[in-house]
Amino acid sequence: MSTIDVSDLAREELATAKFPVEYRAPFRLFLDPDVHRGIQAHAKEDASVEICGVLVGRWGRDELGPFAEVTDYIRCDSASSKFAEVTFTHESWAQINQQMDTKFVDKRIIGWYHSHPDFGIFLSDRDCFIHEHFFSGAGQVAYVVDPVRDLEGVFDWQAGKPTPMSHYWVGSQIRTVEASQRNPAREAAARAGGVSVSRAGEAPDGAPTSIDRSSFGATTNLLAWLALFLLGYMLAGARTRWEQERLVEGTVAHFGVTKILKDGLDPSLAKVRRNLQAIGAETKKLPAPNATLSEEEAATALEQQQTIADSLATTERMLADVQSQFALSAEERVALAKFILQKQAEAAEMLTQQGASATSAKPKEPAATGPAALPPDKPVDPLPAKPAADAKPAAENTPSK
Repeated sequence: MSTIDVSDLAREELATAKFPVEYRAPFRLFLDPDVHRGIQAHAKEDASVEICGVLVGRWGRDELGPFAEVTDYIRCDSASSKFAEVTFTHESWAQINQQMDTKFVDKRIIGWYHSHPDFGIFLSDRDCFIHEHFFSGAGQVAYVVDPVRDLEGVFDWQAGKPTPMSHYWVGSQIRTVEASQRNPAREAAARAGGVSVSRAGEAPDGAPTSIDRSSFGATTNLLAWLALFLLGYMLAGARTRWEQERLVEGTVAHFGVTKILKDGLDPSLAKVRRNLQAIGAETKKLPAPNATLSEEEAATALEQQQTIADSLATTERMLADVQSQFALSAEERVALAKFILQKQAEAAEMLTQQGASATSAKPKEPAATGPAALPPDKPVDPLPAKPAADAKPAAENTPSK
C-alpha cells in the first residue's frame, strides 16, 4: 500500500520563492460550525417566510490582516415578515440589546443574517437599506441563506456598497462566491442521473425546450410578461410605501429609543471642536487695529483674516454634514412622535391596570347602615340604599313597649 503524502514535500530541498497568488485579504470572515448549523436550521423551520437575526463575535487582526470571528447568533423571532420579506422591529432590537447586555457583554454585533427561500443569494433594495442604516460598520457583514435551494453567501462593505465576499470560512472549510451561486445537492443528483449540468438555470445539453416559436405563442408570451410587469408595478408602489414606513419606524426605534448613536458622531464633533479652537488661535494672532501697520503687516493681517473666513466656512460645512448624518429627518421625527405617543399610551394603560389591581387587593370595609358610598366621579343616588341581606326590618329593630 502506498504511503505517499504531501507533507513529505516539506522535507525536500526546495527553492525559495513567492506564491503566485496574494493570500493576504483586506478582510476575512470565520463562521463557527455550530453557528452555521443553527442558522441553517432556523431558516428551514418555515421556508414560507423570511427569518432574520444578528451575528455575534469579535474582530481581530493577525499577520495577514483584519478578520471577524462569528461565535454566536441571536434569533429575531419577533421580526416582522410580510410580502416574503423580513424587517427588524423595535421589539427585535429590544431582544437583541437585552441579550447583548447579558449573554454577550464582551462581544460585538458582527452583522446580520436572513433567508431568501427559493429566491437565491442577493441583497434587495430593502436589504441594502437595512445593511446601510443598521450595520454600517466597516467590518459588519450580511449573511444570506436560501433554505430551499441550499445556497448561501456573505456580503461585506467594498467601496461603499455591500458586495459578495470572494470566500469565507465555516470551520476549516472555505466557501467561495462561486459555490454560493450553485446547488451542490442538485448537481450531484443530476450527475448521478447522467444529466449534464453546466450553470445554474441552464438547460442540460440535448434537453427539449418549451419555447413556442409560432406567432401565436410569441404574442401570448409577450402579453403574459406585460401583465406580470403591470401587476408588479402596481404592487411595488404599495409595498414601497409600507416598507418605507416600517423601516423608518425601525430606524427610529433602533437609534432613538435604545439611544444607540451611529458610529462616527463623536469623531465628527471632535473635528468641529478642533476647527473652532484653531479659529480662536488664529483670531488671537490678529494685530490690534491701528493706522501704523506696514505693508508687510497689513498683508499678514489680510492673510490671517482670509484664513479665519475659510476656517469658518469649513466649520459650517462640517456642522451641516453632522446634521445630515446624525439628526432626525422630518419623516423620522414624525415616526418618533408617533412612537412616543404609543409608548405613553402603553405606560398609562399599565398604570391604570396597576391601580385597579391595588384597589381590588384592599380588604373590604364593613357595610354601613347609611347610603352606599360611591366613587367621587359618579353622582349620589337620591334613593335610599338597599338594606343588606342580613339586616332585619325596621319593625323588628323597634323595642317592644
